[in-house]
Amino acid sequence: MRYIFFFIFFFVSTTFSQQSKQSAKQDSSLFDFWIGDWNLTWNDPDGSVATGTNTITKILDGKVIMENFTGLTGQSKGYKGQSISILDSRTGIWKQTWVDNQSAYLPFTGGAEGKNRFFEQEFINNGKLQKGKMIFRDITREKFVWDWMQSTDSGKTWTTQWSIRYIRKK
Repeated sequence: MRYIFFFIFFFVSTTFSQQSKQSAKQDSSLFDFWIGDWNLTWNDPDGSVATGTNTITKILDGKVIMENFTGLTGQSKGYKGQSISILDSRTGIWKQTWVDNQSAYLPFTGGAEGKNRFFEQEFINNGKLQKGKMIFRDITREKFVWDWMQSTDSGKTWTTQWSIRYIRKK
């Protein structure tokens, strides 16, 4: 009986491990479209167009994506942030950590929804569960749109807080 249990446990563990490795291999390029140097534009609340840059590189033997964001003009002038994104080889889930020069620390999980890519989080604000989600959409080699969305009703409705247009630098 002990050997049967061991065999079943070993078989299930090995199968799960192989599936995780296959999933990781299959999804490891999900955010490769983002790699590069980008010029950014967005509309500030007053209607003016603000600008920034974002440089995305692969580091640590190509296993980690590093982001370096800088706001150049508008209300975000001087705002800087960095993120580290990785496909967790144990779970097959994309994870991102964002930090910035305003002392923010934001953990996310991500993946794909059709042609779009996303990172999302849940957090408590004034005792209420809220959600945040960044969506990468309309993706081509030379451009895409990044939307920061928020939900105060557990994801039933979403409001766009910030929409950034990315154009690849030449």
